Amino acid sequence: MRLLPFPSLRRLVAVVAAALTLPAAHAQTPNTAIPAGPWTIGGALDYALANNLGLRGSDLTARLDVATLGQSRAALLPTLNASATQNYQFGTSVDPVTYEFVNQTIRSNNFNLNANLPIYQGGVLRNTVKRNQLTALASAQDFEKARTDLVLNVAQAYLQVLLGREALRAAEAQRTTTQGQLSLAEKRLAAGAIAESNVLDVRAQLATEDFNVVTAQNTLINAVLTLEQQLNLDPAQVAPESFQIAEPSVTVAAPDAPIDLTAQQVYEVAALTRPELRAADLRLQAAMRSLDVARGNYHPRLSFGAGLYSGYSNQRSSFIPNGDTVLRPVGFLLDPTTGKPIFTAPVATFQPSGTFAPTNFSNQLKDNFGKQVGFTLQIPILNGFQTRTQVTRAKLQLEQTRLQADQARLTLRQDIERAVTSAEAARRRFAAATRQREALDLSLRNADVRFQNGLLNATDHNQIKNNRARAEADQIQAKYDFVFKRKVLDLYMGKPLEL
Repeated sequence: MRLLPFPSLRRLVAVVAAALTLPAAHAQTPNTAIPAGPWTIGGALDYALANNLGLRGSDLTARLDVATLGQSRAALLPTLNASATQNYQFGTSVDPVTYEFVNQTIRSNNFNLNANLPIYQGGVLRNTVKRNQLTALASAQDFEKARTDLVLNVAQAYLQVLLGREALRAAEAQRTTTQGQLSLAEKRLAAGAIAESNVLDVRAQLATEDFNVVTAQNTLINAVLTLEQQLNLDPAQVAPESFQIAEPSVTVAAPDAPIDLTAQQVYEVAALTRPELRAADLRLQAAMRSLDVARGNYHPRLSFGAGLYSGYSNQRSSFIPNGDTVLRPVGFLLDPTTGKPIFTAPVATFQPSGTFAPTNFSNQLKDNFGKQVGFTLQIPILNGFQTRTQVTRAKLQLEQTRLQADQARLTLRQDIERAVTSAEAARRRFAAATRQREALDLSLRNADVRFQNGLLNATDHNQIKNNRARAEADQIQAKYDFVFKRKVLDLYMGKPLEL
């Protein structure tokens, strides 16, 4: 399987992070601006992209992955933490500052400032950053895929509304024509030129066309509802009966010219642009980095640490001299013969006299201040085979991700094959429907002349008219079906959606 080429990961992640960060307010607060006039296809797409809940969910997922990437990058930086404690000890205990046994209530404080810098972690931290870079890029491609799908769904719903309008106009035109024929038939009946059965047949035909108009109206209502739901429109803001869309001039390719694209040609272009393939390849590369992360746990870890500390205890006291000196015995002389002390000849020295008083807080902090630096080396020897299990799981997940990437390519190829086949079939159907309608137009014009001159009865005339109406409906349906399926191919080719 061939992976798609990517530019510098650092540059790509910077672009993705900027793209996901700048419109943060826009993503959190939906755009509820309603167009003043009829909805154009561009306005409908813009509104849907700003308000679709599924798309906003994909955007949040991408943002979460960018935040995870930032956290993994921060793990490469030194850590700095400060702590302070205040303790009370009762009864016999060890003074935490003087380390003496006392039987008193002790109030003590400890202050620490510690820093730690990872030096070597077996490549775990750096490979984690690279993996999270790839995951963030994959999530951005998922967001683009969701945008593409939404554009396609809105375009289809928009075309269905245009189809419903055109079908309704055709049905109303047929009914108007029949009403005119009924009026003429009633006049000819009054003049005795035709039998009453002819008038009854025309009235029956008018009832049928009234039914066709109602059916077309219901179809249009359902198409409008589908479009409104794709846009996530609130009925309180836009009433269904007031929702109107603009009617662009839909460009239709010539139905007589075969589609000059093969499935392979479309796939070769789509393979370089489709976001689902980029996302699959990025996740495959991320799975490779996950394997490197797991293997990194086999290696030793080295870190550097430094700290500052001090403390205070209310039991700490200091000697305060008063200026006087006293002679205090400090030992005895030894008999050089026996080696025993001569108690009659004590050794004394002059020492200052004074009192002991509690040491104040600031002096204790200064006197107890200390520093430390050191290196910590951790060598994994036996940890319950956790690292081996993690490596095995990472290998299996890598194979699973590789299968998913292959499946994404296979699915895209099959979808394109079906799209090309469907577009060609829609083209042939549209061409055939166009020829059929042209033939029945001529037949109906001839039948109208013969019916008006009394050369054709109402039953046969209605049959020809119904055939022409069905041909017109088939042509309209085939036209929009062909337009939509041709636009699907354009989207696969990376072309913007234009009607």
